Amino acid sequence: ELLPIITQTLGKLKRSLIIKKLELSFCAAAPDPARAALSFGAASAGAGMVVPFLQSNFRIKSMDVRNSVDFTAAKSRVYAHADIRIRVGAALAIAISAGVRYMKLNGTKQ
Repeated sequence: ELLPIITQTLGKLKRSLIIKKLELSFCAAAPDPARAALSFGAASAGAGMVVPFLQSNFRIKSMDVRNSVDFTAAKSRVYAHADIRIRVGAALAIAISAGVRYMKLNGTKQ
């Protein structure tokens, strides 16, 4: 019952967010160099799918996505940083709209 409220709220939120800076970094590593190389390839393929999705669904001013491989490290490393902005008025409007829809849903149950 809450799913329509959640999806509509997330859709409004998605349109209101401004991602000023997005940094994603992945360093593939494994005890076996072949596995590290395969991990690097998988991360590159994943980035090839995630980046267009992010670009088509969010307003992103600056994006830096990097993949690397370290044949001497034992564990892979992931770094993510985002500078996200939303106007206070937009956040309040979204919250009020979702709250009203939720109250209507609970009012019809009783």
